[in-house]
Amino acid sequence: MKKKLELLLVFVFVSFCSLLISTTYEIKQDGTGDFLTIQQGINASVDDDTVLVFPGTYFENIDFSGKNITVTSKYIIDQDDLYIHNTIIDGNQNGSVVKIVNEENENAVLCGFTIQNGTGSPYPISDVLVGGGIYVFDSIPIISSCIIKNNTAFDGAGIFVGANFIDGYARPHLKNCTIKNNHAYFYGGGIGTEYSTTVGFDQDELCNIYFNYASYGNDIVDYGIEVESMDVFVDTFTVSEPDNFFFYTITNSTFQCNNSKIIPANQDLYVSLDGNDNNFGISQEEPLKTISMALIKIASDSLHPNTIHISEGTYSPSLTNEKFPLNCRSYVSFIGENKETTILDLEGNSEIFLGWNYEKDLVIENLTLTNSFDLYSRQAILIIQPRNIFFSNIKIQNYHRAYNSIATGWMGSTLLDSTSLYLKNVEIINNIGAQAFGIGPIEDCIIENLLVKNNTPNYAAENEGGGGIGFSGHSHYTGGCNYKLINSEITENINAETSWPHACSAINISQRTNVDIINCTIGNNESVVALSAALTIGVYDVECNIINSILYGDVPREILLEQVLYPDEPCILNIRNSLIQG
Repeated sequence: MKKKLELLLVFVFVSFCSLLISTTYEIKQDGTGDFLTIQQGINASVDDDTVLVFPGTYFENIDFSGKNITVTSKYIIDQDDLYIHNTIIDGNQNGSVVKIVNEENENAVLCGFTIQNGTGSPYPISDVLVGGGIYVFDSIPIISSCIIKNNTAFDGAGIFVGANFIDGYARPHLKNCTIKNNHAYFYGGGIGTEYSTTVGFDQDELCNIYFNYASYGNDIVDYGIEVESMDVFVDTFTVSEPDNFFFYTITNSTFQCNNSKIIPANQDLYVSLDGNDNNFGISQEEPLKTISMALIKIASDSLHPNTIHISEGTYSPSLTNEKFPLNCRSYVSFIGENKETTILDLEGNSEIFLGWNYEKDLVIENLTLTNSFDLYSRQAILIIQPRNIFFSNIKIQNYHRAYNSIATGWMGSTLLDSTSLYLKNVEIINNIGAQAFGIGPIEDCIIENLLVKNNTPNYAAENEGGGGIGFSGHSHYTGGCNYKLINSEITENINAETSWPHACSAINISQRTNVDIINCTIGNNESVVALSAALTIGVYDVECNIINSILYGDVPREILLEQVLYPDEPCILNIRNSLIQG
């Protein structure tokens, strides 16, 4: 304790001396200081200067402009936490609240603020918005005694740390900061790092990181390839023993915390419009308000799979503060009360489900999923490396620009586990984008009572797309993928894909795949290019069996065998007891 006090006094003394030696610009909203805005003070400053901000709410987005300066509230002088809470930089939903972007920023200091309502800055290689609260790029700043909350971004909603791929490096040092309630649509709700970057955590002035949300790595994502491992020391974290759902790392990171906000419940949880996220959620009488909070609070494993029960009503960002995409977890199922009345409305903001944690035994039932907009994955529902997945009584509608409404598959050159997928009573209707449903490679898949109807291209996009279902294997997977489509209807879909001249409008089958189409109706689908069909049967060990089915009214034709185009790669088509026009 004595050592901590001595360090604190040294820090205050050095900081105070720096105020005396360098130029200090005072920022006051009442006009009695040097400037009215923080950025004006930064613009006037040079290295080693201090921009001293008096209490108030400053609606601006500040940029250190490559300067080694100190931007601070009066907390740096008085060490009074009230200055942190009462000196607010509000990004006003208009970009990153704070940008520290330059390899010269090796001694920049940000101290004593509440940083909120940022939406991120374009990342150089992709233009996606990163760093809603603080965007650090090729810099080594000190970020001290700040509350970073209620920011959004694609990656790193609270803090994003990036660097030049060739010779860049970034490593902010965090002291006594609280990072909470930030929301990333892709990864790193609290903190997200990229490539040659990491984050230093002070072991004396510990930080708090909790209740952030992302499609994976809720609180921290450590992607610092080929740099030192991220050693996390915090006082309070969301949970005491985080898995990849909370702390996703690809380095040999270590983790240590003193306290946690919750103890996950290894049992079913309940969500209702009348609920409250401060409840435990373990009963229908005291439900949670949001599905995303239920995902944070639930625990499951192979011996105790659990379910999130969702009562009827519409769950959306504006109505219930729901956070999407929902980060799927292994052995956790989502079951609504009724398909027609339990609605997840994305309001055009993001995808609906993303499964990056190698989901096992996932069930999604009795839901309508509507108004999604793809931000990254180009899928409304994307499950990577699925094992034992079951979708039942699901309606997917009004998705815009999604590459697929549902996509399931695996990443890499080998199938890691025995994999199965079962869909029953699923409707995919009135979506705009590319294929309504892309699947594979999956070892075994059974689809019953599927309706794929009126899915159309996104004519405003470069890749117009459209169409129905894609069944795929993989050239690296020799085991064969087996699909059964039973009692299903694929009608009135349009494909306007021009870069792939033999694109299908209803079903495409490709690469080491066996498909049985049984008791199905495929009709009135249209491809706008001449060399195409409703059903396209590809090459590379493909077999299709059409049994008791109807293909009728499709333009320009019902079936195209790609073997005609690639005669050295045979495919097999068997038709029994079916009506095929022409």
